[in-house]
Amino acid sequence: MNRTVSRVCTAAALAVLAATTAAPVSASEPTQRDGITTELHEGAAAPSIAAVAGYPKGKYVSYAPFRFIDTRANNKPLGPRGTSTMQFTGGVPKGATAVVFNLTATDVTADTFISVFPAGQPRSSASAINLTKGMTRSNQVVVPLGSDAGKPAISFYNNAGSAHVIGDLSGFYSSSQEGATGYGATAPKRVLDTRSGDPVGPGKETVLDLSKQVPDGVNAVTLNITGIAHSGNTYLTAYPDGTSRPTGSSVNIDAGDTTPNFVTVGLSQSKKLRIYNNNGSTDVLADLSGYYGGDGTASYQPVAPTRIADTRSSGGPLGPHGVRTVTATGAPSDSPAATVNLTGITPTVDTHLDAYAANAQRPDTSNLNLKKGQILSNMANIPLGDGKFAVYNANGSTHLVADLSGYFVP
Repeated sequence: MNRTVSRVCTAAALAVLAATTAAPVSASEPTQRDGITTELHEGAAAPSIAAVAGYPKGKYVSYAPFRFIDTRANNKPLGPRGTSTMQFTGGVPKGATAVVFNLTATDVTADTFISVFPAGQPRSSASAINLTKGMTRSNQVVVPLGSDAGKPAISFYNNAGSAHVIGDLSGFYSSSQEGATGYGATAPKRVLDTRSGDPVGPGKETVLDLSKQVPDGVNAVTLNITGIAHSGNTYLTAYPDGTSRPTGSSVNIDAGDTTPNFVTVGLSQSKKLRIYNNNGSTDVLADLSGYYGGDGTASYQPVAPTRIADTRSSGGPLGPHGVRTVTATGAPSDSPAATVNLTGITPTVDTHLDAYAANAQRPDTSNLNLKKGQILSNMANIPLGDGKFAVYNANGSTHLVADLSGYFVP
């Protein structure tokens, strides 16, 4: 089934760098794993009123990593101002409210941004990933499920040029699936830094033991993983210890770059996971921000992607050692965390950004590592204090954009 590619006028794109490698899997044809089936169609879904009253909250259902879209397989990239819609045609958890996946865009022919939004709903100004011509970038996405022809669905929009999109599924939030687990937010904490020892070599892995960091019964964690590639382009893949390594990538890194990506990854029963480095010598950092299961009880309240901060139009850039407080719009005062896509825009010098609960002590972690003049996005589950979070800029000055995907409620 084909539809006319939608044409929608939008604001100018943000730009960002990246790199990826991973085996293709057909996405234009139905794909299947663990009972989940999907179909990708060109064009936007018909308008739906399903979310007028808001999306239901849910708890997390973890899946083994599953590549559910790869437009390279049939060479059908998203065109300029083009929209494609992915239907989940079977196997979705009962009561699914939102989907969690790692999005990669590649073979980009112009500076652009890509948005992901509930099918059948209006597209907001929020972007999921920002790219420059010829580059590739990954970012985790959490988006409410809309509807297309009666099936749960999400839509992808590309602003300019053409770009291939790849999606690796991590899980769903569900309002009624048996076995779904709640979230436990933690203050950001660095739990791995190979710079104090040896980097991870080509084709090698490092094991991250979180047995002293998370409670019993935890089945997945949220981490910001940063790779520092010393020699050669590479990718990192995080996956549960004791399982087969998936084909998907978690972080994609160009030689000489320092690149972060937020991931949700399962744990073994012994609370361990593995991080694989594909090529060259790479240092790996990991910052823990939360977990699912154990004593985690918070439910996720998805919202349509919403821009909640943009210093280009309000407040001005963050200066050196500057801190900006942002309100997670709609989150109650007792919300433990919010899911936010952070974008740093054209810093005047190399810098990093840290996000943490408002009025809390700034942790020794990072969410974004930016080169001078670069534009880069990264998702984060950010702890909240009275419904707010703070963002710290280390060096020079930089603009900040924050797009809210949802928040957790006790």
